[in-house]
Amino acid sequence: MAMDGATAAAWAARPAYTDVSTRTTEAYAYALQHQAMLSYLPCYCGCGAMGHGSNLDCYYEPRSDGAISFEEHASYCDICVDITLRAQQLARSGTALASIRSAIDAEFGNAGPGTDTPLPAS
Repeated sequence: MAMDGATAAAWAARPAYTDVSTRTTEAYAYALQHQAMLSYLPCYCGCGAMGHGSNLDCYYEPRSDGAISFEEHASYCDICVDITLRAQQLARSGTALASIRSAIDAEFGNAGPGTDTPLPAS
């Protein structure tokens, strides 16, 4: 996985909970490398009640200084991980972000309440 210096440093120092399973590790790594994309994808596990605004927030807490602060939530939530890995699969097949968002909404929208996530530009 190719990462820039700050991202690679954060990944090297990541907490152990990011590695609870192969799928979880893959999802945390993908989220780290595709933060902009995941910020447009809602999460449907009910984490909006925790203050999350997108699937990205299940992996990382925003910090004003730009540093990467890991969030433990996705390490124990299969819905978060499933959404991220499905988005990864769609992106790798060349699907545009707006279509990825539509697919996530359609596939996971009945799982639980979604986060209040802005739509990407079409």
